[in-house]
Amino acid sequence: MNDKETTVDWVSRRSECSITAVFLSLKAAIERDVEVRNKISKETSKHYCFGFKDNGDSFNVFTEAAKNTKILDFKLTDHYITVGSNGNVTLKAGITLDSECECKLVVDGQEVYDWQFRKMALEALFFGER
Repeated sequence: MNDKETTVDWVSRRSECSITAVFLSLKAAIERDVEVRNKISKETSKHYCFGFKDNGDSFNVFTEAAKNTKILDFKLTDHYITVGSNGNVTLKAGITLDSECECKLVVDGQEVYDWQFRKMALEALFFGER
């Protein structure tokens, strides 16, 4: 065992890795994702408009196309971040520290980066069903 392994303060790091802090970071990143997607839509003359609505401990991302409105609900709970539509949760993430002592999201037992979680949540809405 080396000195680095014994001096890592994982308890403090895990304490800083709170579900609220991760949610707020995701919210800001997703708002930027919506802005980028709208810019791409305008540049490609596609008739899609994407929106973002902040509700505090939740937020919505939506699209309004010709006869089709889709809304994704992102919610913060005590231990999870959930994504769903019409009351059905389709994605749920918790948090942990990875082997490098970095804060990560956990989806279905798999550690993921925040961009991967955003892709899982938004890809179908932004680019059509997979």
